[in-house]
Amino acid sequence: TDQNDFSSNCLVTMDFEVLEPEELTIIGDVSNISCFGAVDGSIDITVSGGSGNYSYAWNAGTSYSEDLSDLGPGIYTIVVMDEDSIDPATGTSSCLTTQSFEILGYEPLTISETHTNVSCNGAMDGSIVVSVSGGTGDYTYVWQDMMPTDEDYESLGPGVYSVVVTDGNDCSVSIEVEITEPEELTILETHTNVSCNGGNDALIDLTVSGGVAPYNYFWSNGETIEDISNLGVGFYSVLVTDSNDCTETLELEIIEPEELIISETH
Repeated sequence: TDQNDFSSNCLVTMDFEVLEPEELTIIGDVSNISCFGAVDGSIDITVSGGSGNYSYAWNAGTSYSEDLSDLGPGIYTIVVMDEDSIDPATGTSSCLTTQSFEILGYEPLTISETHTNVSCNGAMDGSIVVSVSGGTGDYTYVWQDMMPTDEDYESLGPGVYSVVVTDGNDCSVSIEVEITEPEELTILETHTNVSCNGGNDALIDLTVSGGVAPYNYFWSNGETIEDISNLGVGFYSVLVTDSNDCTETLELEIIEPEELIISETH
């Protein structure tokens, strides 16, 4: 019998299953930087599939650890290889995967202000308005006296005021503002009384200081100039206003000598 003739021999068959590993997958947990200029971002990856024996290469070999920390903003790319599939002859693997992750940054946290000084000496009408940009938003405001809790501060007297602004990542910026007030509005006067009984040659000379020039004058006799003359006997008052509508008043009396009388005896 021909030994190559299998028709008369007993035959045994067997099935074989060729298995393949699960697909390599990468899941990344990214923490962005907290504040502008910080380097506290991180990437924590979890790899599954393959044989479970992995090697890691970040950004073309700049790091070979699984996770990255102390990162600034940018794009970071990792290559994960299944080491059990590496060809010893070539050092390459047929079982690898690549994924990129982005660490986000923020615009710098900046603060500016506009303010209004106290209008009149002793008043409480100063105000500060703060404008903030950058960071994560969700700003909180803490003024030096803990009041108020927003970006506007009103009904202020003279002084120095400071505020600390914090965003949602606890990044902070501060600013200090000085509120001033004008000097007290004052009126000084010198006057000359009527020289002769029944005359009208008196005058009043004012000197105004403080407040915010220029000044306006409103006399009781209708005059609207600083100094008045050709006055007769009587009471005179003046209301002085500055450019902030602060006011001061003065009242004085112009007098005259007794009537000159001549008597005679003969």
